[in-house]
Amino acid sequence: MLISRVQLAGFLDDEFMTEGLSEDVAKVFITWLIERAERLAECEKNPVLLKLKLERWATKGRAIRKILVLWEIEGQRANSHQL
Repeated sequence: MLISRVQLAGFLDDEFMTEGLSEDVAKVFITWLIERAERLAECEKNPVLLKLKLERWATKGRAIRKILVLWEIEGQRANSHQL
């Protein structure tokens, strides 16, 4: 099942999702999020529940982004493990 651009808006239209990340890391991260969303869309047939779960994934994605930003800062990788 293909997931629509509208359903992915929480990942693709949120500039904060990749803010502070290098281009390579941002591409991998967004691709990973989209793959998770596609898997979720395959399993969840109820559109209301799918929307809620995708919103939750967008929130999780923003939290994961913080860890990735810390990971990319030279000498700060130990801090990312604390999160």
